[in-house]
Amino acid sequence: MTQPALWTRSFCVLTASHLLGALGYASMLLLPLYLTHLGGSRAEVALIMSSAHLSGLLTRPLVGWCLDRFGRRRALMLGGALTAIALASVLAIRSVGEVALAVRLLFGVGEGFLFTGYFAFAADIIPQERRTEGLALFGVSGLLPLLVNPIADLTGFQGEGIRPFLASMSALILLSALLVYILPEARSGESASEQPEPSADNTGALSYLLQARLRPLWWSTTAFAGAVATFMTFASVVCQSRGMSLPTAPWLTYVAGALCARLIGAKLPERVGPARLVAPSLLLYGLALLTSALTVSELGMLIAGGLAGVSHGYCFPVLTSLIVSAVDERYRGRALAMFTGLWGGAAILFAPLGGWIADHWSDEHMLGVFGLCLLLSALYATPARLTQPSAPILLQTKERLT
Repeated sequence: MTQPALWTRSFCVLTASHLLGALGYASMLLLPLYLTHLGGSRAEVALIMSSAHLSGLLTRPLVGWCLDRFGRRRALMLGGALTAIALASVLAIRSVGEVALAVRLLFGVGEGFLFTGYFAFAADIIPQERRTEGLALFGVSGLLPLLVNPIADLTGFQGEGIRPFLASMSALILLSALLVYILPEARSGESASEQPEPSADNTGALSYLLQARLRPLWWSTTAFAGAVATFMTFASVVCQSRGMSLPTAPWLTYVAGALCARLIGAKLPERVGPARLVAPSLLLYGLALLTSALTVSELGMLIAGGLAGVSHGYCFPVLTSLIVSAVDERYRGRALAMFTGLWGGAAILFAPLGGWIADHWSDEHMLGVFGLCLLLSALYATPARLTQPSAPILLQTKERLT
């Protein structure tokens, strides 16, 4: 049986736009280096950086409603404009204070629109039969920018040179928005004109999204996002504290592992069933954290980065696909807003908690605790729990709308 085409013109243009946008906002990984150059303490840097996650989390209901009410294109263009303004405003940061905080707050709102909007748009244009494979390949354009961190380390970006570099990245964001502008709005299934408009009542939408059958998906997302936030926050710091020559080296194997999963094993989720890969992915990331806790060598950290990358390569698109498939299309934007919002919420919760554990005990204890918790979470993420029947809920929703 011939499968529907995946690499359509719209998919290629959207992927190119995502790559440019992700390169732009991933460059914010360099901002902590500049804030440290200005004399900021670790606590001050952590507060300023986490403020973006807070503003993004608080505005996620608005993001989801805009995506469902006004369409993906408009929401993405708004997010691109806000993110570009935030990056350009880095030029105004001269000290660790209110200006830096305001820039990050604005950046968090813009990034929330982009992160959610891109995957909602991709889910619309990818054929349902190839949804997990398509989301995995689309996500490659968001993983490659993680190389900004080790590349910046190798090329010696530091001090005042970081500020104009970050501001220049706003051009990439604007270019990505231009590519989105030329795309036609797309909705899978029925055309937008044939569907009832989504309710503006976010309370009703939240009630729908918190149905019992969806809770295992939200729990698995939170557990995975917390593990990713922990690794991203502390992997390089741990390497540096252990005296390793290239503290950002784990990101090289992280990206390599994720690319192998996405490019070489892209068809695996559809063959075995997406829900069957959630628990193994959580187990693999848990092993990555435990490896980081137990190793004292650079090779061990490279192995940990590779394990985490393979896990990320599968788990993110699989969870995204399961959530898209589980909810009524009219609530897809708000469902993905909740999904991406959980990532910001996990960063706000788990990164500071990890820092507290590390400060009071050790890096090894912190990584070990989170690794073991993720292994336990994998036991909960069974295929039966993740794919409970959805027909009764969809029927109830249609009855309420009519």
